[in-house]
Amino acid sequence: MRHRRAGNRLLVTVMIVALAAVAVLPLLTGFYIIPAYRQLIIDHVEREQVDRVGRLLAAVDIPARLAAGVPLEPERVERIHQFQQIAGLDKIKFFTPEGIVVHSTEADDIGQPTNKTFFPAMLADGRPRSVFGDEEGDFLSIETYVPLFRQGQALGVCEIYHDVANLHAALRQVTLRGVAAVSLLVLVLFAGILLSLWAALGYLREKEGTQAVNQTLQRQLHRQQWMESLSMLVGGVTHDFNNLLTALMGNVEMARRLAGEPQKSRVFLEMAGPPLAEMKRLLDRLLIFSKSARQEGEPLTARELVAGVEETLAARGDIVLEMAVAAELPPVLGRKEQLRRLVDCLLTNAMEAMAEGGGTLRISAAEAEFDADNPHALDAGRYLHLAMRDSGRGIAGEDLEKIFVPYFTTKERGSAKGIGLGLTICYVIARQHGGEIIAESEKGRGTTMHVYLPLAVPPR
Repeated sequence: MRHRRAGNRLLVTVMIVALAAVAVLPLLTGFYIIPAYRQLIIDHVEREQVDRVGRLLAAVDIPARLAAGVPLEPERVERIHQFQQIAGLDKIKFFTPEGIVVHSTEADDIGQPTNKTFFPAMLADGRPRSVFGDEEGDFLSIETYVPLFRQGQALGVCEIYHDVANLHAALRQVTLRGVAAVSLLVLVLFAGILLSLWAALGYLREKEGTQAVNQTLQRQLHRQQWMESLSMLVGGVTHDFNNLLTALMGNVEMARRLAGEPQKSRVFLEMAGPPLAEMKRLLDRLLIFSKSARQEGEPLTARELVAGVEETLAARGDIVLEMAVAAELPPVLGRKEQLRRLVDCLLTNAMEAMAEGGGTLRISAAEAEFDADNPHALDAGRYLHLAMRDSGRGIAGEDLEKIFVPYFTTKERGSAKGIGLGLTICYVIARQHGGEIIAESEKGRGTTMHVYLPLAVPPR
């Protein structure tokens, strides 16, 4: 659901941005990009006009005539008209520095003063000027005025008048095409972004659906495993209690029948004692499951936890003990009898794994520190890492993940061989003390049990 909401917000945000781009980019194109392009075209036309003036002056020595105040000969006038026709110009004029027309391709203009006020500034800075005719918003003509100098002295001004009635239409067509192209590009990008986001949103929804299905399957699997564990626990407890009760009731019944013979009835009553003791031991083990809260207690060092291991193994005689427990390790907080029961249970399992031919048992203790993101799902902090490795027969891969399940055992059930609650109790004790127990094993290569218990020290 969280991915879906985030995807929807992202899709709406991109849609708003894309719509704004569709609206703004054509406006930017029309108000900034296209006018700049129009100005480039106008500058190009102006340069062409100035170039035409330069070619005209090269063909006809006009400045010299203006400087001398000599009228143009018919041959020069004819050259000017020929140049006008070849260049496609509508009119050519020459002015004195005072702005009086001294020659024009149209005779009526000769002697007329100019109405352009920029003549003095143009002659002062020597830069050409262009004036664009305008009528009903269309460019009709361009008049280019080029100052003429000789040896730094202003001789006059040349004007060429060029009909460019199609210029504005061309610029308008460029503008419309530019806006249309940019709008089309934005729409295509917008459509591409929408399609990409739609696909991404579909992927997120599919992923969310897959995760939901996986979570459902995991819950169902967990529920199934819990039911299987509960079924095994109830079945095992029922089976063991039934056996013990059968023995107990049999002995009591025989003692009742022999009530008139005290000596014989006493024998059966004494035989009822072991089943009762076994029932109490079983109940003590089952009571551990009811203590779900984290267990506090007294500080215990690693050496105190493994005290007595040497004596236990010495009774076997065929197991070599390798101990690597540092004395300076900080203590753990816990209930001594429960933590000792955990170690004793692991020791018993290791000894039974090496029942045939003995072997080597290595016990080590060291400090381990975890952050919040660790593979064991432990709280961040410092831990005692107690490892017990045997060289026994090992555990098959298909059985390794079941060894902490109540009443799961690969041994024969019975008081001598175990009832399948030992490792389950170890797991519960470790969890109740804020720790964890992890098993590593391969068939035929021994087993290592890793126990992690929080140290009674603040985190670093």
